[in-house]
Amino acid sequence: DVKSYMSSKNAKNESVESDFFNIDAIVNRINVVTPEGLAFGSNASDAFAKYKKPTDSYSNYYKDQTAIIDEKLSKDATLSFNVIMSSSPYELEQIGDPAYVATCDGFEYIIQISGKGKGKEKNIKDAIEKKFTGFKKDDKQSSDSKSIYDNGKQTISCELYGSRLSVKITIAGLSQGGWGENIGD
Repeated sequence: DVKSYMSSKNAKNESVESDFFNIDAIVNRINVVTPEGLAFGSNASDAFAKYKKPTDSYSNYYKDQTAIIDEKLSKDATLSFNVIMSSSPYELEQIGDPAYVATCDGFEYIIQISGKGKGKEKNIKDAIEKKFTGFKKDDKQSSDSKSIYDNGKQTISCELYGSRLSVKITIAGLSQGGWGENIGD
């Protein structure tokens, strides 16, 4: 078939099916030092500006604000990204001090796996966790589906929810809470 295809560009077996799933496309996207180019303590309005989303498109009552929704990483994986602010827009309004600004206290990557990636979620989680150099795993708080890492400055929670994987990076000591409550807000 190869010889026939090379000479005539026509063969009965022109395509090949495989179960290849590109984990690297996911692993390489996760950045725990400067998630999506943002830094802890930076002004949350800078994050709004980076994603060209008007502040009125964010939920008023949540500190977690979705900046990226279902960006395609590969044929079988999408990414959503949340910015965790020090104060919700409603809280800022209640404070009423224009000098007070919300800062970025954390970030969360949410990876949705489908197609050929189904059943490989644990492999993806394990591959991502290899990037956590300089962090110590908290075996007391970790389980098969959730791992907690800390380096004294940052805490990382890497958690599986069926075909979803959450990687939440926060300032050490900040509550890790639930994952992705605000997808679509």
